[in-house]
Formats: sequence, C-alpha cells, structure tokens
Amino acid sequence: MTIKSALFVDFDNIYLGLRDMDPEAAEAFATRPDRWVSWLEGKSDTGEATQGGPARRFLVRNVYINPEAFGRYRAFFTRSGFRSIDCPPLTSRGKNSADIYMVLDIMDALADETRYDEFVIMSADADFTPVLQRLRAKNRWTTVVAAGLSAAAFRATCDVFVTPEQLAAASLWDEFHATEVTLDSDVEQVAVVLPQQAGSDQREAVVKEILRVVRAAPRPLASAAAAQAALKIDPSIKDSAWYGAGSFSGFVKTHCSDLEYVATPPGYILDPTLHSFEDKGGRAQLPRLLAQVSALTDVPALQPDAYALLFEVLAQDLQSSAFQLYPTSKRVRDETESRGNPVTRNAVNFVLKGLVYVGQRMAEGVTAEALADAWVENVYTLCANARMSLSEEDRELIRRWITGGDISGFEVGLAVGSPEETASQAI
Repeated sequence: MTIKSALFVDFDNIYLGLRDMDPEAAEAFATRPDRWVSWLEGKSDTGEATQGGPARRFLVRNVYINPEAFGRYRAFFTRSGFRSIDCPPLTSRGKNSADIYMVLDIMDALADETRYDEFVIMSADADFTPVLQRLRAKNRWTTVVAAGLSAAAFRATCDVFVTPEQLAAASLWDEFHATEVTLDSDVEQVAVVLPQQAGSDQREAVVKEILRVVRAAPRPLASAAAAQAALKIDPSIKDSAWYGAGSFSGFVKTHCSDLEYVATPPGYILDPTLHSFEDKGGRAQLPRLLAQVSALTDVPALQPDAYALLFEVLAQDLQSSAFQLYPTSKRVRDETESRGNPVTRNAVNFVLKGLVYVGQRMAEGVTAEALADAWVENVYTLCANARMSLSEEDRELIRRWITGGDISGFEVGLAVGSPEETASQAI
C-alpha cells in the first residue's frame, strides 16, 4: 500500500528545536533533507523502496523558511524536490507567518481535487491542533513530526507522532536506537511509522488480547509478557513500530485506555480496577499527587533517589563531555545502570529536553543542584500547562521528589484517580 501524502515543514521550528538538543542532527536535517524524506517514505538510505515494506509518496513537499535567518539552507530543500515558501519576519521580535501560510496551504490541499490520504506536519507548535482536528473530521490521516517539547493534547490529536529522537536518527541515518529496542523497552523505534498499518479489526484483536492477559494475571504483568501476547496476534506489529505508536508502552497508552503502564524496570501493565502495584525492588509507590503529575504531564515517575542519581550523573558527565542530547542520554543511562539504579533512556531524554527547553546551561561547571532546581521549575510549568492547581504544600512535595528528599507519609496512588478527584486538582 502506498499512502498519498502531503508534507508541510516549519523549518524554523524544527531546525531550532533540533539545534538546541543536537547541533549535528540539526545541520543534517537542514543540509540532507533527502535522508529523512526517504525514511518517512519508507525507503532505504540509498532512496530505494524497502522490499515489501509500507510506503508513502509525498505528492506535496512544502518547506516554510525565514530567508533572513536560514536562507542558506533553501537550496538544499529545492534540490530535494521541495517548494520553498519564504516567510520573512514581520515584527521586530523576529516572528514570522509560517504557521499561517501552512494552515492556508493545508486547507487548500484538503479541498483539492486530489484526495490526499495523509497530511504530515513537521512542527511542535500546538497552534496546529485545530487543523489536526479538522483533518481528522474529514477522515484524513495525520502525522506530526516534532523537534523539542510538544503539548500532550497536540500529540494525542494526530494518528502518528514522530519523536525528536526518531527525526534526529533519521537525519543522521543513525540506526543505533533500533538495535537497542527490546520487547519491554520504552525507547521509540527508528523504523518508519505510517498510520493505520493494520486494519481496525486486527488492532482491536491485539487490544483485546492484551486486556485478556493483563486481567487474567493475579498481579501487574511484566510488559514483556503482554508484548509477547500482542505478537502472537500480529507477529509483524514490531515492524510497524507498534502501528505507529513507536513503542509497546506507546501502544498501550494510546489504545488501551483502561490499563496503566508503569515504567519501573522492567516495566509493568496493570488494570487499576483489579491490581495494586507493588514495586519488585521494594521501593515505595509515589504519593497520589506525584502519580497524578506524572500521568498528566508525562514527567517520569522516578523515585527520589533515582532523580538524585540522574542529576548527579548528568552533572558529572557534563564535566568531561560536551552536551549532545542523544550521546549524553546514553552515557547517563548507562552510568545509572552501572550504579544499580537504572533510569530508562526515555526518562533521561525527557528530562534533558525539558532542561534545554527552560534554557538551563548544559556545560562544564553546572551542579547537580542547579539541574534539579531547573527541572523543578519545569515541572511546575508542565503542571500549569496541564491546568493542575498546585498549593504551596504541593509545590514543596514536588521539590522534595525531584531533589531526592523525603516523600514518605503521603497517601500513595499509582495513577490519576476518579474524574472527580482529577477535577478537584484542575483549575
């Protein structure tokens, strides 16, 4: 099956997001668009179609670029078959109109006599959420490719979400992520992801089997066992990057809303109406407020000692190595594992991206305390964006959690509680 797609690239948004995290990947994105375009189309690094694999065909390739700041990259895109739309800054603060041009062109494409099966939007700007909703209402598939942090509601609106890690790896044509993926890993795959790679009946059969094995278990089920159950229904599900969800945990979070995924190694799946989680390592559950924070903001549900170790290892790593998101995250993950308190690669990546987003200096001389303080402030911001109202006591609990303090004595809870409980936490 070949999907007829239209591609719209907000160059400034993607390039700057990647540059903050990995300058090398940003430069590769800007100067070798043929690499990541071939990856999105399901081709090999030579541009040849993967035998028997799924494919896109981009009938429209538009890139929206600020010519004053990034005009030097325009030729690389035109040489790769893009139509380049100049979006010069309109204000003294450098704001351009790329998003407006993109929306207008997307709406024109939607009304065009050519029926595009899919719209691929490369931007982390949540202002595109209404556009995604309109496209979904018109029965079109949507894929979002982001670089940097993006709102949870924005990610939830599209059919497929391509992470910054996947885009960076595709830009560099670096497949080291793919070799690290295991059944119970929470790391997104680098395999190209396309929407609706399985029919709804097949996807529902996978969901039903996961629900069956989880609910039949007397206690939370190891995610590897649940993933094996899914593979028995569809042995090719990993090849489709879990139907575009990127990882097994992503599939569970997207399609199994009645279940909870717990990232505590090695990863567990449970039905909160049947199971209560008991950490195999003997560590206490998080207090209910912190579990809610994690569920609503995707902040990693690490224990305080794990956060303390993460920032200690990160500060030490920055003393000896220059910061680059993906190499840094791998070294930090490996070091936490060697010290007996492993922090998953996805959790490390999430924290690093948040620190970059808030402008924290990531260089020699930064302390673990400074990194933790910056992450605390970022968590406060994420809570505000999720419309969680925090009291001073709540904020103090979050600070203790992130800085490795004592959080005992609070009511524990694995996930967001009832709708009434959640509403009481929101503005």
